[in-house]
Amino acid sequence: MKKKEWIYIIIVGCIFIFLVIGQYNKKEPINWKVTLANNDKQPFGTYASFELFKEMFRKDMKVSRLPVYNQLKESYTTSGSYIFIQQEFFIDKLDMEKLLEFVENGNSVFIAAEVFPKRFLDTLLVTNAKVDMARYYMKSSEDGGGDSTSVFQNVMEAGAPKEELSLAVKENEIYRMDKNHSLSYFKSFDLYHTTILGYSHKQGVADFIRVQYGKGFFYLNTNPVAFSNYYVLNKETNKYAFTALSYLPVDQPVVWDEYLKQGRVGENHILRELLSYPELKWAYYLALVEILAFVIFEGKRRQRVIPVYKPLANQTVDFVKVVGSLYYNKHNNTDIAMKRITYLLEYIRTHFYESTDNLNKEFIERLAEKTGCEKKFIQQMVETINKLKKQSDRDWMSNQDLITINDMIEEFYSKAKN
Repeated sequence: MKKKEWIYIIIVGCIFIFLVIGQYNKKEPINWKVTLANNDKQPFGTYASFELFKEMFRKDMKVSRLPVYNQLKESYTTSGSYIFIQQEFFIDKLDMEKLLEFVENGNSVFIAAEVFPKRFLDTLLVTNAKVDMARYYMKSSEDGGGDSTSVFQNVMEAGAPKEELSLAVKENEIYRMDKNHSLSYFKSFDLYHTTILGYSHKQGVADFIRVQYGKGFFYLNTNPVAFSNYYVLNKETNKYAFTALSYLPVDQPVVWDEYLKQGRVGENHILRELLSYPELKWAYYLALVEILAFVIFEGKRRQRVIPVYKPLANQTVDFVKVVGSLYYNKHNNTDIAMKRITYLLEYIRTHFYESTDNLNKEFIERLAEKTGCEKKFIQQMVETINKLKKQSDRDWMSNQDLITINDMIEEFYSKAKN
């Protein structure tokens, strides 16, 4: 490897090392993304909250990474409390029916979310048919009267995000949460089966209610970030979360749902972990762009440029002209005649299988018989050949003699081939 190439490699290596050291010593910026996951230590995760909430309950708090239906049926969870803390609470019909059945049997479900499915809220307003009030409620719903419609509203009608929260048990205490950007609250509900447990102090709207369903209760809260690390670890606001969860029975099993936030166990594959870090995420995206560019511009098969070679010209005529010019300028007729005789004898050996060492009388008879030429013509040709061989060491032949010999040889070729 050349010295210049080593210098480039060392420079690139030094730059890489400095970048790694810089990234290692770089202070990690605060991530304000709202995940509410129990493995997230960032402000809006619930790692610290989960650990602190476990101390509130006498029995273990179990983390669920299964759908509600699977958790309640396959794990034989028949009693206790179920906690959901997330920005959007969405479950399918099967899970919702199982969750309603769980509460109907006398258990509690605590849900802190900004968005609820309308079907779920409508179902909570349908009181248990075993209670006398249910018939009145259902009749009132059909007539379109009463407080039978509970919908999720946008608190923008009331002014601004709910940054000051209060709880019914401690009306005089105001919990200021400047980073609570939730705009949701409950506008109307069935007053007979619903209890207001908390509200926005400035807007005066209910955002924490308890709904009786069968023998159990649903606790619905529209401020999920109030249960995050950021506010639970703050002495001025942590009482809000602990007080809200204190409505749940402390002596029963508790299931903490993580399925709706993290999915099943094993779904945290390497790609998800990779994308959780901004540097690695952008490096991954950059690699994808580079691969795509390579496929587009370099994906085709590459090969050397095939040079164009012109076909070789037929230079036989030129060669003959050069050789002829050479002999013409040298003007050695004897040498030309001897070459012609040499080719002639070779022709006789290869075509008539006659030895040309002794050009005698027997040779003349055999050759005349094989070629069909007249014996006199063969004899004259052989005598001429013998004469030339004897005098081949000197240039005595005239142009006319050379022409005569050439005509005689051509005549032999013509007669022998016929």
